[in-house]
This record gives sequence, structure tokens and C-alpha cells, in this order.
Amino acid sequence: MVFYELPKLSYEYDEFEPFIDTETMKIHHTKHHQAYVDGLNSSLTAIGAASHPKYISAILSELTSIPESGRSSINFFGGGFENHRLFWETLIPNSDKIPRGKLEDQIDVYFDNFDNFKKVFSETALSIH
Repeated sequence: MVFYELPKLSYEYDEFEPFIDTETMKIHHTKHHQAYVDGLNSSLTAIGAASHPKYISAILSELTSIPESGRSSINFFGGGFENHRLFWETLIPNSDKIPRGKLEDQIDVYFDNFDNFKKVFSETALSIH
């Protein structure tokens, strides 16, 4: 059988300090995301589809093809799995990349430019206790 696994990260948990603390990153990855992995695997096994040939995003876009008894749990755990996977992939420690396209346009509208956005974001993040 093919099971989903907790994705390995391309960075260490502490690389986002002081904006995201190491313990939060570790708990979010090893506990929260792992719970979605486990729940998704259990949900697929319960409907006899642990080796489903499609990736979870395709399964979620075709939920009506899943037996009704498993739809809710696969939607919940599969959505949580995929959302967390995307979250980890979009984090880039010490990046100097500037967003482009619509995101860049919105940042410019609300913050004037990306450097000001980073300043406001950093100040706000550091002020949260």
C-alpha cells in the first residue's frame, strides 16, 4: 500500500527566528501536520483506497468519486495535509525574492513597496506576545 508521509523540510525549524519560533515550527510540523497525515491514511484505508492512484489534490477536487462514508474525513484530513504541505513549501528562510504579479500589485497598493511591507510585517510579528 502507498501511504502519505510527513514531508521533509528543506530548512531547519529555527531558520525563521525571531518571526516564527523553533518550538512552534516543530510542533506544527511533527504534531499538527503529522495528525493530518495519519488521519488521511486512516480515512483512505477505511474506504479501501489506501493506494489511491491520484494525488490528494485530485481526490479533493473529485470528492463525489469517494464513497460517501469517507468524504468528510478525507476532505478534512486531505485538505489539512495539502494546506500544510503548501505552507511548508512556500516558506523560504532569508529570502530576498520579491513577489510578482497580483501579489506584488496588492503589496504596492497597501504598503507602497515590498521593503515597507517587510518592515510592517516584521514589526507586527515582533509585537505579538
